[in-house]
Amino acid sequence: MGLRVSIDTRILFDLALDQNPESILKLKMHRDDRDIMLVCGTVYGEIYPVFKHNKLDADLFLSDLGIKVEMCGKEEFAYAGEKWLEYSRKRRFVCPACSTAFKPACPHCNAVIRFRQHILSDFVIGAFSELRSDGLLTRDYGYYRTYFPNLKRL
Repeated sequence: MGLRVSIDTRILFDLALDQNPESILKLKMHRDDRDIMLVCGTVYGEIYPVFKHNKLDADLFLSDLGIKVEMCGKEEFAYAGEKWLEYSRKRRFVCPACSTAFKPACPHCNAVIRFRQHILSDFVIGAFSELRSDGLLTRDYGYYRTYFPNLKRL
């Protein structure tokens, strides 16, 4: 039996919009290896607008790729909430490519500027992927490395 591969929203956008050949190649590689590919319900909700709110088209897109949709349970949501709290307390910028953290400041008064780069759904995807799969196929490795260090990146 193959790996259980969780797929991040950005990878599906890449395929649906024909944007990133590397992402598309990795996705096809997992399909060809007969890995079990899945997304959490949050990812389904995030890709839905690409299909102009046509449920049949969204379902066919995932079905044609052999991607299953699984809903999160309390355990995944609780874990996502823990990580979200950790992130909210740190309130720092993290480079999505290399995981370097930095604090932007006002060039005039040097006050630290605080806002969130990620939203709760990012943490739900991370929690789901860590708890229910063998790894995550994503382009946002820096962020996941920081908050989900046990999550294997595929």
